[in-house]
Formats: sequence, C-alpha cells, structure tokens
Amino acid sequence: HIARPVQQGGMSPFRIFGGGGGGGGGLPSRASLANPDKAGYLVKQGGFVRNWKKRWFVLKGDSLYYFNSPASDEPNGAIVLDGCFIQSADEISRKKNSFGVFHAERRTFFLAADSAAELKEWCAVLQAKIDLLDELADSDSDMSDE
Repeated sequence: HIARPVQQGGMSPFRIFGGGGGGGGGLPSRASLANPDKAGYLVKQGGFVRNWKKRWFVLKGDSLYYFNSPASDEPNGAIVLDGCFIQSADEISRKKNSFGVFHAERRTFFLAADSAAELKEWCAVLQAKIDLLDELADSDSDMSDE
C-alpha cells in the first residue's frame, strides 16, 4: 500500500514563510513583481533536504520571492522580511559568501551569493528593507497607542 498525500481543496501549493494572515493565501504572479527593489541569483539551502539550489530571487514589498529561473511565472515561495534580521552564516552553513535570514519564530533561510561583492550588495539592500519595515511597524504601534 502506497500512502498518497491528501490534497485539501483551495489550498495553495505555494509556501509563504512568515507573515500570517492577509491576502488570498497564494503568491503573486511574476508580472505583479515588476520593478523590484532587487533581483538576481542566489543559492538557497532547502528546508527539508538540506541541499543547495540556485534560485532567482526578487525583492518586492515586504518579501523576498524565489523562483526556479527568471522565466518562471510563479514563485516557489517567499520569505516575509518583517521582524527578520540578516547575519553572515559562512560558519553555520559551511558555504562561502552565505548569510541567514533569521526570525525568532519562523524558519531560518540560508542563502549564498556567487561573490563577496554580491553578498555585500544583497545584505545591504535586505537590511535597508528590514530597517524600513521595522520603522513602519514602530510608527504603526505609536499611532495605535494614542
């Protein structure tokens, strides 16, 4: 007897890591991610099977979306950056030019760039985005306190 996964009706096959509620539960289309803050290749460590795969990443809004390639229409998943922090991870991941996207309650993502310069560029733009999201969250909580 071979066990087959049960498909729940209406559930998206995509995974959004973090964030919680909101929206339609799926990921945006490639077309809706036009004019990103940054896009390019990074190598991502898998969540279950810990192998490394080259993926096309698109930073837009509060999330870092990843695709099989720039031509892919739908993302494989997304990393919601709200509440995250970035840290070098060469020693932890045993991968050169790597960094982690850490969150206190969500999955940690390990990503690696092709060069030290590319690593520095990705980390700078991601940290700037996280800082902006933190500022927005702080201003929202200040307004709700009034």
